[in-house]
Amino acid sequence: MGIQRRLIAKRDGLTPKEVAFRIRQHAWNLADRMRTTAGLHTPEAAAGDWTKTGRFFIDQADGDSIRALYAAHPERRQALLDRADAVCAGRYRLLGYTDLRFVRNGSLNWHYDPVSEASVQRKWWQQMLSAESMNGADPKVIWEFNRHQHLVTLAQAFVVSGDEQYRAEIVRQLQSWMDANPPKYGVNWTSSLELAFRSISWLWAWFLCGGGDAFGKLTDRFFAMLGIHAEHVENNLSVYFSPNTHLSGEALGLYYIGTLLPDLNGAERWRSIGERWLMHCVNTHVLADGGYMERTFWYHRYATDIFLHFYVLSLKSGRELAIDVKERLSTLGQFLRCSLRPDGRIPHIGDDDGGRLLPLDGLPGDDAQGVLQCLALTAGCDICTTRADALPEEVLWLLGPDAAGLVQQHADIVPDENVHLFAESGYAFLRSGWGPEDTYISFDCGPHGWLNCGHAHADMLSIQIYKGGEAVVIDPGTFRYQSPWRDWFRRAEAHAVIRVNGEYPAIPAAPFQWNGVPEHRNMRMLSQNSITSVGGMMHAGSWQHDREVFLLGRELIVLLDTVAVQGESEIEVRFPLAGSDWQVSGDSCSRPGAGIRWNFGVAAHARCEDGWLSEYYGECVPATVLVLTIRAHGPVTLATLVTLGAEAHDIRRIDHEGKKSLLIERRKDAHAVATLALSMNGESACAASAE
Repeated sequence: MGIQRRLIAKRDGLTPKEVAFRIRQHAWNLADRMRTTAGLHTPEAAAGDWTKTGRFFIDQADGDSIRALYAAHPERRQALLDRADAVCAGRYRLLGYTDLRFVRNGSLNWHYDPVSEASVQRKWWQQMLSAESMNGADPKVIWEFNRHQHLVTLAQAFVVSGDEQYRAEIVRQLQSWMDANPPKYGVNWTSSLELAFRSISWLWAWFLCGGGDAFGKLTDRFFAMLGIHAEHVENNLSVYFSPNTHLSGEALGLYYIGTLLPDLNGAERWRSIGERWLMHCVNTHVLADGGYMERTFWYHRYATDIFLHFYVLSLKSGRELAIDVKERLSTLGQFLRCSLRPDGRIPHIGDDDGGRLLPLDGLPGDDAQGVLQCLALTAGCDICTTRADALPEEVLWLLGPDAAGLVQQHADIVPDENVHLFAESGYAFLRSGWGPEDTYISFDCGPHGWLNCGHAHADMLSIQIYKGGEAVVIDPGTFRYQSPWRDWFRRAEAHAVIRVNGEYPAIPAAPFQWNGVPEHRNMRMLSQNSITSVGGMMHAGSWQHDREVFLLGRELIVLLDTVAVQGESEIEVRFPLAGSDWQVSGDSCSRPGAGIRWNFGVAAHARCEDGWLSEYYGECVPATVLVLTIRAHGPVTLATLVTLGAEAHDIRRIDHEGKKSLLIERRKDAHAVATLALSMNGESACAASAE
């Protein structure tokens, strides 16, 4: 066996430690299949006392205060009950989909994708994700339904209203699920992360419904199934398969079960394993500047939620965690706060998963208000707060009614600066202010991703521009993980990047892999003569791209793109634009309230292509891609002016104090707004003067 291990490691680049881990995992699953096929129950599921529990996030005594808060806000109470009533009526809102229905032949079908109208086969879990078994269904839609987060909504409605129909619906669905999903068979056993998230939802539903024998005759079976979930997750942790939010989410599921049900067989081991891997993830997944190591913003939100639940649950249980957890939560929150668009939404950079760890409010998944409010109260970081909220639902359910009353004290606190550079993460954010109508720019200039870059997009040096809540230059989002949409939404052609001779160095391979990735060189922020700019450089092998971004006042943005290439080349500058009402005329492209004008020093051919924008997984609307093409010989600097108001401006090339420069002036009176001296050596431009 030792020789075999060394050969495997040499062949696949695996360490001996990883080989040993995979062999143990394989052996456990082989034995588990034999045991399950023989109809034997696992020891972990067969015994254990569930009557003793750890401290939950809220106490039973908090019920009266929660009901009083909702009574004081009848519109929020009704919104919660409406969400619960929709579940009782069989209507589900998941990801970017609305009004999904999973009833087939009179009962819930837990293996059905209503988007594709396809049901999946029920085989041993390790055989499920083949194309044949999936039958054209999107497993993500099925998994999202089977996370059972809607059961938590029903439990919240039960607490607020006292209406027994909500608890009865929880029990009915749990009974249906257990009957239709025998252990280890079917798509709902294929991902350890899904088992962990489902376990968390089940525990929330049980505690909110009163604990004890709240589920009546189903209670014993409920906890036996929880034990099977925990045992399966323990022996199928994504330590080497997906050591990202899969691993941290799975560890959190084990920590939940082991902490809240301390007398279940295996509980102390599950708590210990969960805590150990969560601490590992806290210390390795969070970068020093607060970014998340995969550099995708939806997964940044996931990681923040996972570590927040870990931290709060540990405090409730009286455990002393390393101070690192609180500090990392604070830096995660600071990064997240600085990244938010003017409407308070998370920018869509990298994969948009569409899901959440546990939605305790009715807000969209990309609205970070709840988690930031929780961070302000737990991590002691005022920069994490956003807008005032008289009924902060996520704080209320996660931290309790007393904490909900403290949110107002932390409301409307904003960072001191309008420009933030996160060099290790590779992002910069510029804004004219922190109001809902201000201008916002995101700039991506960091590593392509992490490890196999599975959740990355071909977007190095891309930008997004928003004027208040209105998108101008966009990131297209994700839409779906299935072909052909998967590659359209993550490839370079859909992002605000430059291609040379039809090429860009990020080349998609399998749905979560790449054949090639670009190399980022440096990232910088410069302030001269009242103008601040951010810049970065990408090396693409045979050519190099340097981009510098200037925000002038509230409504003018200048992009300077220096492309260093040898010989004659075709250079293509791409801008994905929100909406489909853009019109090209001469050297400009515009729509009401926004315009793009370019001065490349040579003639440029402009055209608009059809594009798409996906704000949520599973949803997309038409958009536009502006494509500007030139023929150039050797290095060139391309200047683009984006205007976000009704007033027209021009951008001209001039000689200024002996230097080649750009003049931005108001068209109606030729008033000079700014003069930028060009640098052709790939370093930067500098502001010579500004209004």
